[in-house]
Amino acid sequence: MLRKDDPHWLDPAGNVSLSIKDWAKFVIAHMVSDQAPQSIFLKSEAMQKLHTPPDHLDWSYDEEYLEFWNKECGWPLQSADYALGWFVNNAVSDNACLHHSGTSQGFQAEVYLSTKSRCAIVLATNARMGHIHLYRTAMAINDIYALNIDMPKN
Repeated sequence: MLRKDDPHWLDPAGNVSLSIKDWAKFVIAHMVSDQAPQSIFLKSEAMQKLHTPPDHLDWSYDEEYLEFWNKECGWPLQSADYALGWFVNNAVSDNACLHHSGTSQGFQAEVYLSTKSRCAIVLATNARMGHIHLYRTAMAINDIYALNIDMPKN
């Protein structure tokens, strides 16, 4: 069992700590959810619901915050919808990119995945340096290995 390094009052925001091996299993389950009638832990219909934004979101933040997001994350918040736990870029296409990131006191992690191409990029670091560096790394990996993940673009 992994010990959490964030206070327990953050639990409702996620506060999930797991090994890279377990995280990989979780990501793989989400990648193949539309091809398997029975997922490892949820039916494919439930997984599809997790990946589908309920409606197009109106991100009602002021310009200062939207600028901060773009600088920190590398892509504009307005380009994404939000499903249950996943940012969904290109939600109207059949090649949506699912993305989630998280941080704790000493670590940072991101995942980008495509259920269509069945590819994912999982990044984790023990440095808190801003999401832009992980985003740029994911973009480079996607390009170098031709993974066909339709990543969010600036």
